[in-house]
Amino acid sequence: MKDKEIYSEIAKLLYCEATDISSEIHALAMHVGNSSLISVWAGELRSVDGAFNLSMEALRKINGSVNELKEYYLEKNMGDWNIAHFIAIPHAKKFELEFDYCEELKNHELSFTEYSRRLNESSRIHKE
Repeated sequence: MKDKEIYSEIAKLLYCEATDISSEIHALAMHVGNSSLISVWAGELRSVDGAFNLSMEALRKINGSVNELKEYYLEKNMGDWNIAHFIAIPHAKKFELEFDYCEELKNHELSFTEYSRRLNESSRIHKE
């Protein structure tokens, strides 16, 4: 299945690029047209301490993979989304993916940064 291949590629890239592989590695991607806004961090919650930069090559590959995944989902009528949250958990040899469709992002009523802050707040609430 093409989607599984894409997940595997993204997981490998995150694992190779992360500065800390002892905890969860996250990539939050907002699909916009033919490109994506991508935020990456290590650790449960998004923070300055866990943030890391992707190499230009990894950024290009993840962006291409997000576009490919979006096309695949639309082609197979698997649902529409504009946010993909990739979570690699190296110590558990696990990879998770969560999709969201946020109308506020589409309508430019909410920025990607504001969306990621909401995600962080939601994660904190669920952990308490």
